[in-house]
Amino acid sequence: MSEQVFQDWDGIKWVNFFRFIPSFDESGNLIELVLQNWDGTKWVDSTRSRIIFSYNESGGVSELKLQEWDGTDWVDIYRDILSYDESRNLIEQVRQDWDGSNWVNNNRIICTFESITGIDGNISGTLTKFTLKQNYRNPFNPTTVISYHLSEGSDVELTIYNQLGQVVRTLVRGTQSAGGHRVQWDGRDDGGKQVVSGVYLYRLKGGSFIQTRTMLLLR
Repeated sequence: MSEQVFQDWDGIKWVNFFRFIPSFDESGNLIELVLQNWDGTKWVDSTRSRIIFSYNESGGVSELKLQEWDGTDWVDIYRDILSYDESRNLIEQVRQDWDGSNWVNNNRIICTFESITGIDGNISGTLTKFTLKQNYRNPFNPTTVISYHLSEGSDVELTIYNQLGQVVRTLVRGTQSAGGHRVQWDGRDDGGKQVVSGVYLYRLKGGSFIQTRTMLLLR
């Protein structure tokens, strides 16, 4: 995708509203997303903003930085720093604001994971029997598919959260049989409204297993 244009219907014709222009690295990872507005005759940069993505060695998003164009240069607004455990679960997301000279902590999300341990302190095999996979496609618009595997029948909850930790959508809640499962998310909340572009967390809970991953919605 070279660009994505959003238009409104004025009752007679479609009218440009804003557009996203993505840039990708050699591996196909999204590294920049530029937002431009339509002034009635042309795309303008005066209210231009962009999101810059950084990735870790495992391919996960390690940092998102929002910048705005001040007419002469890009100015930092805020950044999110994401940390993962050895299983690539997101365990912390820190929001920092730029005060003109330094990054200042604003808020953070901490994700914890339940585990079952034996007397010897080793994690039991229960955790490895349940698997939550990375959504496909990612980034996505307008839909994405989340796949997971259950080693045995279990009460399951698959929930989507925003960056504030608020529940956006409950995709699954109930008893499911063992085996592979696939669920599609259409980018809407529990009320049926479209959610905005950004990073979302999706969490699978089945029995004592809990795993959380991140996904990126680009509208």
